[in-house]
Amino acid sequence: MAKCMPKLQFIYLRELDLEKINRATVVDLANHNTLKKVIVHGCRNYEVLEDFRNLPQLLVVRGEILGLKAMLGDFDEEQAGSSPASQSLSQSISQSISESSDQPETVTVQVATGP
Repeated sequence: MAKCMPKLQFIYLRELDLEKINRATVVDLANHNTLKKVIVHGCRNYEVLEDFRNLPQLLVVRGEILGLKAMLGDFDEEQAGSSPASQSLSQSISQSISESSDQPETVTVQVATGP
């Protein structure tokens, strides 16, 4: 995948079992010129990526990303808990989103396909 996409900058892996990932693939990712981050979110057996010390781009996320859920409108306050800290956090996120959303934000995604 990394060889077919020379301008690849981010890889986001979520809830995958990475037990059978090939070590050569990890070497290719580590040697990729433009790759900035490999984000592993809630994946099992990601140790193969951690064992390879030449992959400085690795970021392991073990919990939910509440700010991202709030921005996408998929945030349920009951799931966040009833603590005052989580309520004030969700209120401040909602307030900052509503204050800054005079115009709808446009996100452009470019998808590269292989040969």
